[in-house]
Amino acid sequence: MPMDAVRLVLVFRRPETMEKVRRAVSARGYAVEGAFASGGAALRYAGGRDVDIAVVGSDVADMGVGALCRELSERIGCEVVLLLQGMGDEATLAGTLGDRVTCLPRPVTVEMLLAALDAAARFRRRLQAMDREVRRYRQEAERRAVTEKAKYVLMETQGMSEDAAWRHLQKKSMDTGRPMLEIAKEILAHREEGME
Repeated sequence: MPMDAVRLVLVFRRPETMEKVRRAVSARGYAVEGAFASGGAALRYAGGRDVDIAVVGSDVADMGVGALCRELSERIGCEVVLLLQGMGDEATLAGTLGDRVTCLPRPVTVEMLLAALDAAARFRRRLQAMDREVRRYRQEAERRAVTEKAKYVLMETQGMSEDAAWRHLQKKSMDTGRPMLEIAKEILAHREEGME
């Protein structure tokens, strides 16, 4: 995922801080999709889109930063980079936010912020690759289950051997230019119709 493909939002109460962060991340090639002064507005925006990373200042006025970070990371499913203000209660908060929230203590340097964003983007790419792999395995499992069922329907209704039923599915797929899964689903649908 190129950096400009990372869907990034900023949440800072102070416009000057938001602009500094925007300039820093834009210089690295990150495109900022949204910038918000309130946590509520950021959540509404992120809830309707696939946001990859949210950079959050700890001085959000309309809601607690812990609640905001949890909503972004757990409900919305994005990575969060939180810029902490000081040490006090925030140090305790940092330990309660989970693995998808990276906390950076002040003073935050541009290098620290960019390193955190790069790490979050790499993590996001890995998650997306794993998600694609899981979807591929599920599709393959579905394909196998459906074709196996169709094969057994052919064995039962046509008196074919297992090998002959499999070859029949393959041949029909090749002859018609349609995927074997489609052929198998059609056989199962005809079987269901015959049972009604």
